[in-house]
Amino acid sequence: MPLANYSLVRFGHPHDGGYLMCANLLTGVCVAYSYGIDGRDDWGCDIGRALGVAVHEYDCFVGTRPVCPNARLVFHAECIGQTGTDARFRAFDILERQLARNGAHGVCLAVEMDIEGAEWRVLLETPAEVLVKIDQLVVESHGFDEVHFESTLRRLKRFFVVAHAYFNDHSCVSGAQPLPSLVYDVLLINRELAAVDPLPSWARGATAPDSPNRPDLPDCQVSW
Repeated sequence: MPLANYSLVRFGHPHDGGYLMCANLLTGVCVAYSYGIDGRDDWGCDIGRALGVAVHEYDCFVGTRPVCPNARLVFHAECIGQTGTDARFRAFDILERQLARNGAHGVCLAVEMDIEGAEWRVLLETPAEVLVKIDQLVVESHGFDEVHFESTLRRLKRFFVVAHAYFNDHSCVSGAQPLPSLVYDVLLINRELAAVDPLPSWARGATAPDSPNRPDLPDCQVSW
């Protein structure tokens, strides 16, 4: 669904680890959350610097705390998911409890999520009163045959509009129809902020500042 009021800007790494967001719709964001940072958080650094907000980072698999001058990064050795610990004593908790512990009541959020396929169940089970607080949600999505895939998509459509999608060239495969890749970045904008453009993207002549995850691999984007 094309948007009329957006200006896409890349935050994070020039390739893998960077995501497009609607820069002009970030002005109301009060705090950011970055999930699955894997020892580095280029997105969180850029967002923290650009907006001047705290960035809460979550990762229970890699305990490295990223260093980012001129940004307020708060690292949590915890993952998002069902409350408790796994067999290796890694800590997990649900989104609403993490927000509550950080004092995020009634605020507008920017959220980045790269949690290797767990995103479908996490987002399906996140309460509506939490989803409505998210201004922009960028997700590295994995696959389309996961058991919660369809139900999660239907639920997210109640709260968000898809502003942009980019197919990861590192995961381009011929057997993933109707998608060209098994991994794809999706930018979701809160419906309260989104203004839908009646014109298709080809009529507007709009282009997005995309960048390949792996510059050395063939691209596999599709026209929508």
